[in-house]
Order: sequence, then structure tokens, then C-alpha cells
Amino acid sequence: MSANRVEHDLEKLRQTLGFPESNSPLLMQALTHRSYAHEHGLSNLDSNERLEFLGDAVIGAITANFLYRQYPEKTEGELSRLRAALVRKEQLCQFAQAAGLGALLRLGKGEEATQGRERDSNLSSCFEAVIGALFLETSFNHVKTFLVPQIERAVAHILRTAGDRNAKTELQEYLQAQSNITPTYRVLEASGADHARHFIVGVYQEKTLLATGEGSSTQKAEQAAAARALEQIETEDPLPAFSISPK
Repeated sequence: MSANRVEHDLEKLRQTLGFPESNSPLLMQALTHRSYAHEHGLSNLDSNERLEFLGDAVIGAITANFLYRQYPEKTEGELSRLRAALVRKEQLCQFAQAAGLGALLRLGKGEEATQGRERDSNLSSCFEAVIGALFLETSFNHVKTFLVPQIERAVAHILRTAGDRNAKTELQEYLQAQSNITPTYRVLEASGADHARHFIVGVYQEKTLLATGEGSSTQKAEQAAAARALEQIETEDPLPAFSISPK
């Protein structure tokens, strides 16, 4: 990307966020991955990691406040599931993509070469850091004004698609109620390059394989396996279980 294009996109981002300064050092820090800091002789304190820590807390507080006020009929458990769905890595990554943060990330050469601009962890961390920087440059209410419309759209989609469902928790609660056994998970296969990993995970009830799931991370594959096991339970027509002893 040309220097002029970067400057244009930075100014657009600054205006979208409402940063008071055209060349905010905090905004640039929020866009700085630790790999870039290392390659340019900077310390970890010059990367976006501290701002990420702050932004995570600010996003959590705004999200909890919004859900509490918007849904007075929901229980603590329901609110907790919604909050977890809104602040998880995949959702924050979508916020980051909508803001165009991927193109503006300052990455080291190795991270750049392995599609670091597209990695969920980098994008979600950058979004948290940008929110942390915005909070320091403006105010809590300013951040809330920017963030709440995005939360509203995201929560509407989550409720419409049951995206707050945590299959692993539901499966654990079901199996513990039925047999007092906690399910366990094991990676059955891992493949792909570092930037395009693919996992197959099995969920077990003791030594019995209940279902398998696939995903780009072990967490996603575990959720998929748990969801498949729940589908089999809910249809009351489970696939024949067979015994595989975990290694």
C-alpha cells in the first residue's frame, strides 16, 4: 500500500473514531503489532499490548451496561452468554474489519508474510487497542457513542441466529445431569500452514467418542464437536457410538 493511501486511510479512521488529533501517537501505537516493535528496535511497551488490555476492559464495561439496560427481562446467565458472544475474538475481528484496521496494522516482515493482517487474533487485539487509545484520548461516553451502534447490530444478529449458544457448556451440563460425567476433548488431526491451520477434534464421554468437529482453531473445532453431539442428542437418533481410547 502506498504512503498516500495509508495516510488517507488513517485520516478516514481518525474521523470515524473521532480522534481529536490528526497524528495521534496513541492511535499509531494501537496499530503496532509486537513483531513490528521488535524489528524496529522498540520495546514491548511500544506495541499495542497495553492498550489492548485497557480496551478489553472498556469494551466489556460498555457491553455489559448496554445489555443490562436493553434487556431487563433476561437473566444473569442469558446476559453473560450474550456478553461472551459480543466480546469473543471472532466478533471483535468483525468490528476490526468493518473499521478497516487490517490494512493499517504495522506488522513485522514475518507476520506480514504469513497473512498476519487476516489473522483473527491480530485483528481483535488491534480493535481492543484502538478502543483503549480512543478512551484515553477522549472519554468513556465518546467510546460508548462509537461502540453501541455496532453492539446493537451484532446482538441483533446473535439473537437471530442463536449465536450466543455455547455448545460446550450445554453439553457439559447435559452429561453431568445425566451421568455426572464431564466431557473431554482431544485433537484427532491438525494440518495446514501456520496461517491456515485446520483441526479435527473429538468429544468423549469417558472413552466413548460422541462426535467430531472441525475448525481453524482447537476452540472452534471443540465447539463444533459439542454442537454435533447436542444435535444427535436433540434428535434422539444419535449416530452409533464407538469406543476409542484417548492417547
